[in-house]
Amino acid sequence: MKKIVCPQCGTINLEKFVTFPHCAGCSALLTTSREAGRVSIWRRPLRAGFWASLVGLALAGVVALSFSDSQPGEPQRLIVYPQLSRHVRLGEVLACQMGLESVRGDGREAGLLREVSWQLPRSVERDWRVVSVSPAPDAQARRVGKPMWIYHRWAAEERWSLRLQPRSAGRRVLAITAGASGHFPVQWRAVITVR
Repeated sequence: MKKIVCPQCGTINLEKFVTFPHCAGCSALLTTSREAGRVSIWRRPLRAGFWASLVGLALAGVVALSFSDSQPGEPQRLIVYPQLSRHVRLGEVLACQMGLESVRGDGREAGLLREVSWQLPRSVERDWRVVSVSPAPDAQARRVGKPMWIYHRWAAEERWSLRLQPRSAGRRVLAITAGASGHFPVQWRAVITVR
């Protein structure tokens, strides 16, 4: 490595120093060699460390984008697929099976849902007796007097099964609300005739 003394201020400059071909002390152009006058600070070859940093940042950006399914803060839509009979006799059990899927903004299905909740209205306890719920919930709660079953993880192919027994004859409205983390809640309603 060549050492060059600045003729104006006397500072010793190294050829590999970042300010070369200018003096580190006074910024004067060092013209001791023919090459020094022709090399600009902006045309110096970039070192391997710079390239490694640049490639690392690019890879980190690609990885971050691959983990994000949608834009943060933008809730997605849920779709409920019900399966049940619209008629039941007094004393029999009504079996409801519900499928739940998420649709992203681009129309594609999203796989695993988190913090899924199934909720019934308060009137369900007046009109129906809950016989069973499957699969077994991770937590069971009451929000504003409404029974709710919570599942921390929910795959798109899972089905929620609710078995209800009517308390009296007549036309009964059955409403089920489904929700998931990062999604708009969806409510499904059906009129069930109890004979």
